[in-house]
Amino acid sequence: MNRLASKFRWFVMAIFFVFFTFGVHIFGLKVPSKFALPIFSCPINYETSYGGSCFTLCHLKKWVSATTTADIVFFIVFTFITILILGRLLCGYICPVGFIQDVLDKFRQFLKFDQIKFSEKRYKILNIMKWATIIIFFAGGIFWEFSFCSICPILAISPPLAGIKIVFSLSIVFAILFIVLSFFKRRFWCNICPIGYMIGVFHKLSFTSLKKDCQACTECGACYEACPMGIKIILTEREKDDVTTNDCLMCMECINKCPEKDALSLAYFEKKIYKASRKNFFENQDINE
Repeated sequence: MNRLASKFRWFVMAIFFVFFTFGVHIFGLKVPSKFALPIFSCPINYETSYGGSCFTLCHLKKWVSATTTADIVFFIVFTFITILILGRLLCGYICPVGFIQDVLDKFRQFLKFDQIKFSEKRYKILNIMKWATIIIFFAGGIFWEFSFCSICPILAISPPLAGIKIVFSLSIVFAILFIVLSFFKRRFWCNICPIGYMIGVFHKLSFTSLKKDCQACTECGACYEACPMGIKIILTEREKDDVTTNDCLMCMECINKCPEKDALSLAYFEKKIYKASRKNFFENQDINE
């Protein structure tokens, strides 16, 4: 099951990455922008079939002034329903930026470079960076004439993948930092992503959740070591069965690395659809070897 779940996740991520990056070129179809998903997908990539709502969210003032009330309401409702149904599965399975980061991580493993170990202190620094990114992203679109697109690393990564040439800008500098940091720290961008945080705010309402059987947990710490977001509550919680946080990507790495049967599980509508098991744990050990 472990191998199948891992392959399924990679398959889904690859499909969405191709769809978002080369969609129009391959399928000849472009979905209206008001159906944009709450993910990072560069707005100047005109070859994508389905857009991300990042452009709208970081240009809120201009967008509201140029958009009808009906379209604004539709955007809000569509975004909320999407988050309700998928939660941060959007980050773990659908976002093309997530796929790019996971590819960089696999490339690092192939080259046999060690990943940078992040202590709680380093995660606190990432948290500061996250809030800085959130403020720049949303405040820029509401109060300033400054747009987050001016420095967004995806501006210089996604369009060139689709064959679009861009002129030099500050985004290229941040793109280089994005590639280097994502190479040495898995899902680096997800730790500071403003849209990911926005999705996570509604995690208590989302249909997806991460469950823990505290009685089955032996506090081995494998879940914390495996988590690309450094979520410690998965390890430390000893009473509540719901350990979902607004940072959780639903990537299932903690479940894959958990050696205790049913100690952790992914639930949808409170139904557990993927559980930790000793078999999965040992399969994962084989995969790593």
